[in-house]
Amino acid sequence: MKKLTLFALVLSMTFGVFAQRQVVLPKQEKQTPKMEIKKAVNGMIPATTISTTQKRSAVKSVGCTLGNFTSVEDWTNGGITLSFDVTMGDETKAYFLNAGLADSVAVWYPEDQDFIDGIMGYYEQMKSLYEMFGMELTEEDFFIFEGGTQSMQGLAPNTTYTILAMCFNETDTVVVRENYTTDATTLTGEAGMATMNILNVSATNAFLQVAKNDQTAYYHVLFAEEDVFAANNLTTSDDILAYVEANGSQMNKFTQDTTWELGDDNLSSSYALTPNTKYIVWVIPFNGNQEAGTPQSADFTTTSSALSGKAEFTEMNATVLSETNAEVDFKINDQTAYYYYFLDIRDTLLAYDQYELEGALDWMNYLISYYAQNGYTYPSYSEDATEELGGEPESDYALEPGTAYVVWGFPYNGNKELGEAKRVEFTTDGGQVSLKDIDFTAVNVYPNPTTDVIMVNSKNAIENIEIVNTLGQVVYSNNTNQNNATINVANFEKGNYFVKVKTVDNVITTSKVIVK
Repeated sequence: MKKLTLFALVLSMTFGVFAQRQVVLPKQEKQTPKMEIKKAVNGMIPATTISTTQKRSAVKSVGCTLGNFTSVEDWTNGGITLSFDVTMGDETKAYFLNAGLADSVAVWYPEDQDFIDGIMGYYEQMKSLYEMFGMELTEEDFFIFEGGTQSMQGLAPNTTYTILAMCFNETDTVVVRENYTTDATTLTGEAGMATMNILNVSATNAFLQVAKNDQTAYYHVLFAEEDVFAANNLTTSDDILAYVEANGSQMNKFTQDTTWELGDDNLSSSYALTPNTKYIVWVIPFNGNQEAGTPQSADFTTTSSALSGKAEFTEMNATVLSETNAEVDFKINDQTAYYYYFLDIRDTLLAYDQYELEGALDWMNYLISYYAQNGYTYPSYSEDATEELGGEPESDYALEPGTAYVVWGFPYNGNKELGEAKRVEFTTDGGQVSLKDIDFTAVNVYPNPTTDVIMVNSKNAIENIEIVNTLGQVVYSNNTNQNNATINVANFEKGNYFVKVKTVDNVITTSKVIVK
């Protein structure tokens, strides 16, 4: 059983017309025939060895031949498998590039020296890469490869390939080229799927069972919500064929009968399907001559989750443990399937309009998407938990002393519906703080908007006032020990500013002000 999936970043690269929403494809290694030249050996030779102008005095003949070519139709491994023997002299070693299409190799390496130069260029790149990581690439690690029977998989039928071998000994180097045309395919009939079933549909998961007929060499799979196909005008088999013709070279090819897992039972997984949603699966079969059969489709609608009520936190409290450490208790109700949270500095969220719910939710969705695009899943939780924030003073995770932080939590029910999000705040100089404990009237900044002056009043004496523009630049700073301040902003450029006020009792507040 294998899982069908694809992250948003890969989608944008592979399925451009599906960029509006997630499209899911089989999550496994590509079985695409290896049409490009592949480096499939353990090493290369050093420049001093391949130099034909600095031969040593005792010239030794290089023995190197390629022969006994055979090919077998093997679609389980992506197409034609080619085998051949490499025979070398007792003092000969070789570096091989597997193969390339004959026409392409003629362009890439028209002369033998081009082939040698290409290998040496690759070797120099690898040396530089090792050096970047503080490692050394030695000849012993890189240059040894022995002859014998070799094989290459995933080649196209009835196609001419060039096989190259660079053979060398202590004094000389030669390049051997052999062309070989693979056998024609026996799969020339109409490709199709003998079996195609949707099984075990749930709120967030389903399974696709497929078995190809005896003329099918490989097949493509397209899988998405019905609305995604409709939005991109992919509603008929002709539409699907046209899409595959345009994008098939970028799509995975599958060659085996199997059962694919389309979603995930973990509700918070990036692979989980959306409950109460209709999905369509298209399978497009091809015979050995790359001729498409009739695309086949199946559809299903995910069920509703048992957790369909309003998700919420029954408790969400922050406790300061030290100047650089804190923890948050999360307790959820019986309708919450999973929840996310993030931590950030309060001033940062205010500066980027992420302090209120709408901006915070946008930031949360961005983080989830960013993780997915880079091949990771953003952490989620499905039960009560106490999460430690920060770390020891010298650690990378340490919080900043005397700094106000915000924790946002986002609970979801089993239908992936956001419930009541919650925000708590704490300051790392001690004590437990939540929203109800914060006196937002302790510092008043007015008028807003303003054209000439900003007035700041505080219940406690003000230690410092800073004004920061939207670029993060401090445009005003003043230390004082009074409860009131008047700031002239008549010469400020029009726009948004953030007034950061720190009082003598180490309470920091930030207010957004518009200068008109």
